[in-house]
Amino acid sequence: MLNVHGSRMGKGFYKVLLIEIIKEDADLFKGDGYHYTLGEVGVGGFVVWNRKFVTIN
Repeated sequence: MLNVHGSRMGKGFYKVLLIEIIKEDADLFKGDGYHYTLGEVGVGGFVVWNRKFVTIN
């Protein structure tokens, strides 16, 4: 399993690289204790996201 921000992701999650943020005030699916929104992580950062909520165009 991969670690992101010091915690294990587990099954059913993706490690996502942010290359564009449309809604900066969107809450993180799994916070790291330091960041609470996508905008706080910023472009170029990684977040953990549930596979159920990932859409690919």
